Amino acid sequence: MFENMKGQTLIEVLAALSILAIIATSMGAVVVSSLNSAQFAKNETLATKYAQEGMEAIRRLRNDNYAQFKTYSGIYCLSSIPAVLVDRPPVCSTPNVANFIRTVEIEQSPGCGVNAAKVVVMVSWSDGKCAASSPYCHTESNNSCLSTLNPLRSP
Repeated sequence: MFENMKGQTLIEVLAALSILAIIATSMGAVVVSSLNSAQFAKNETLATKYAQEGMEAIRRLRNDNYAQFKTYSGIYCLSSIPAVLVDRPPVCSTPNVANFIRTVEIEQSPGCGVNAAKVVVMVSWSDGKCAASSPYCHTESNNSCLSTLNPLRSP
């Protein structure tokens, strides 16, 4: 009678250990998923901040020299401090603001009307989920129409 119980106890112990292993694995997966989500949210927040800073930098460039701002058209890399527009090759390939790539697209007049420029600041970043062919697969952007007329210009 006791021999059958010994085998049954061993099976119960193995079943309990299996259940504990499944629970521990599930908890580990939930923790890893939560950490990935938190990191993504952090990067998304930083990208939004860098896009806003980029738009402010473009406004400063415009305010410092309206005539020169009117000549900008196309896509540029926007470095960090000091903010400088750099003609870019087909793609800004290296991070220029922390671990992010910040680009600016300026379109004079058509999208925003006469005497205005449409400005789009895009900030891209990479994580382990991006494909090798497109390593910077996440993007946040900030769009605005900026006047190209100097309100302080003397007559």
